[in-house]
Amino acid sequence: DVAIGIVLLTIANPVMALVGGTVFAVVGAYVAHFASDLVLRLHLVYANALIIVLAFLAWRNAGQDFPTVLALTMLVVIGATGVVAMLRSYATDAQQSLATQHRLANTDSLTGTLNRRGFIHWTTDQLMTANAPISIVLIDLDHYKELNDEFGHAVGDVVLTRAAMAMIQV
Repeated sequence: DVAIGIVLLTIANPVMALVGGTVFAVVGAYVAHFASDLVLRLHLVYANALIIVLAFLAWRNAGQDFPTVLALTMLVVIGATGVVAMLRSYATDAQQSLATQHRLANTDSLTGTLNRRGFIHWTTDQLMTANAPISIVLIDLDHYKELNDEFGHAVGDVVLTRAAMAMIQV
């Protein structure tokens, strides 16, 4: 941002420098995707402050009439900050969607416990990062198939859900 500001302030034609303020949208696109909210706010404050300075210079030093400079400034501000706001919204939605997809891909929809893929991922992560021994406990629900066949899948689902809840509470 500072380098862009220096370049814009050194452009001889203040009106062209003002129009060049739209380049903050490019930096803002990166900030919107990868930076924290604080960095995003600082970028927007800095970019808009510099755009206002450039607008003042275009009005005072280039002899442009105030309504024209004001209209141009509004377009540059909308271009430089509107893109950032849209991209931040898109990035947030995309991150939430990916988190939901990750959760759905790694958990059983009935019990909410890890499925095979999630279990393998979790155990691999634990084995790679654990500083102490880890334990894994497996259980078997005796006669589950017979219960499921005799009383139906709805009852079998209740048994699986309650067993999973009991294990999670331990």
